[in-house]
Amino acid sequence: MRPFEWIILKRLAIGATAVVGFVVAWEDQSTAADATSLTPVESVIDEDPLPSVRAQGMGYALTTVADDVDAAMHNPAGIGGLGAVRESSPWVRKLYFPLISAGANTSAKSLLGDLRSSGASSDSVIGKAAVNSRADSRQYARVTAATGLVLKRLLILPFQDNQIAAVPRVNGESTLLDVRYRSMTGVGYGFSGQDAKGRISIGYFGYYASRQEVTGPLSYDDLMDTGRRNSAIRAASNNYTGRSDSVGLTWRLSPSWNPAFAVATKNLGDTTFRNKTGGSDLVIKQQTSVALSASPRLGKDATANFVLKIDQLENKSLAPNEKYHIGSELLLGGIGSYATFGLRAGLTHMGASGGLSLNFGLVSFEASSYFVDLAATTSARAAEQRLGATVYVNVSEF
Repeated sequence: MRPFEWIILKRLAIGATAVVGFVVAWEDQSTAADATSLTPVESVIDEDPLPSVRAQGMGYALTTVADDVDAAMHNPAGIGGLGAVRESSPWVRKLYFPLISAGANTSAKSLLGDLRSSGASSDSVIGKAAVNSRADSRQYARVTAATGLVLKRLLILPFQDNQIAAVPRVNGESTLLDVRYRSMTGVGYGFSGQDAKGRISIGYFGYYASRQEVTGPLSYDDLMDTGRRNSAIRAASNNYTGRSDSVGLTWRLSPSWNPAFAVATKNLGDTTFRNKTGGSDLVIKQQTSVALSASPRLGKDATANFVLKIDQLENKSLAPNEKYHIGSELLLGGIGSYATFGLRAGLTHMGASGGLSLNFGLVSFEASSYFVDLAATTSARAAEQRLGATVYVNVSEF
């Protein structure tokens, strides 16, 4: 079994692996900066249990226009949609069964290609040599599966998220991998309310989850053997439980150009995951963001979104330019998450991002290319390029 897939593959459905295969084969782009000086892998895990490919493509500037499952993590005021909603709209706005999201960094894409072409899945010697050739090169992969139910302005969202990051480290004749694996399984719940004209929306989203953390170093030989792998996982794992709360507000100022202001707070009052195995608890700090946007109509069936977001207002260690996110979106055949086609672009201090979406009603697809900051809690700059994709089936469209 490939070393950096050793746990994820146990949990993947056939559909999820197909998405991963598409993501890592999508395109080959170089990273904006060399991040190999950061040996620890703790900083490369996304703390959000629910990725948003739409947000990734827009440089994470989604706060004023999030109107779907994305709203759970970016602004709960958008749960159930933004703006005036027809009285005749159905109770079941959306039912995603399933929603599958996957991602990987470009280094993992390259290694996957080598492992497949060399037949490493059946030859551990070849596989180990391929891993050795990428000593200190960070590998990252993610798969998330969820079921989202939107009843008017109420959201129920069971989910499971798996992320793994590994840095091969050659030591003599043995290969160690600095590993961090995180699995979160839980249920999200949220709601929003708005005035009759759809100008002001407020919302809440929370989730309760169990969380397993495995942190290396672990040896390649242990990971290749089922019994040794399970033993190593048990020895290195910590198990947690916790609850997170988020709130948000969106104010749409006028119908012309649809300017909007929004404020959202994630991990309200800090989120604490209690350690069930007797170790230290995990504390995820509160993050507040504000955003301004304009959403002009471009004819009968086209809309554009332009968003400026300022994030992590509580974090005083970040330079001002690290808090800014710029996002844009061109939507055809509808507005927001209901558009038939979407084209996205974004910019952060890490670099440019982009993405697209295709919505066929019953089946929808999104893809993105974006950069993350591996040292997001400090003023250091270490960019890593990642690719993401989401496929979901909206059963309510039957």
